[in-house]
Amino acid sequence: MKECSSCHKTVDDLAHTCPHCGSQGFVMSGSNEDVKKFAETMLQQEEAAKHVNKANEYYQQGQLSNAESELKKALELNPQNSMATGNMGYLLLKLERPKEAIGWFEKALQLNPNHPTARDALKQARQQAGEESHGDKSGCFIATATMGDYDHPVVLELRRFRDEFLKNQKWGRSFIRSYYNYSPFVANIIKKSVLLKKMSYIFMVKPLTALSKKLMQSRDR
Repeated sequence: MKECSSCHKTVDDLAHTCPHCGSQGFVMSGSNEDVKKFAETMLQQEEAAKHVNKANEYYQQGQLSNAESELKKALELNPQNSMATGNMGYLLLKLERPKEAIGWFEKALQLNPNHPTARDALKQARQQAGEESHGDKSGCFIATATMGDYDHPVVLELRRFRDEFLKNQKWGRSFIRSYYNYSPFVANIIKKSVLLKKMSYIFMVKPLTALSKKLMQSRDR
């Protein structure tokens, strides 16, 4: 792990951008082993950046399949490169695959909430995919009502947890069904009150987000 030089919060070694404040400056402290690991990670990031730049060249030349190949190589080296994830979304839009692009733009916003173009591109991808209205069963109702934004990083994190973790568990699928039955009514009440939004964040959304991150990290080990 490393520390953001701007907000001083701890982030993953592979993070290209601080997910808390959007800074790209980091400092490293710890044992010699930690420093060595950090140096290796930096080399990985540099190699990933080369593939991103090569993908951009191919994209400009209209060689879209080669561009996609280079972006995949970049993401294998550094899955948390917000530039690579965002560019993959744009490439998939260009290839007329908007439904696939949506996931990449959402991930880019998770990695970098201040991504300069991903939010607008995500809206465009949803429009092309026919998802302008988010549908009754596509969102995290309570989190969206609490945070006030369907594409807030916290909401994106919880949707990712739903899609990549809960849907793969029998109990998780049962929870999702129950949640969609009752949460719209609760969310409708929360979104009308500033106080309820604060209480919802403190007692529900924040703890659930922390839990979801721990479970996802345990799964990926």
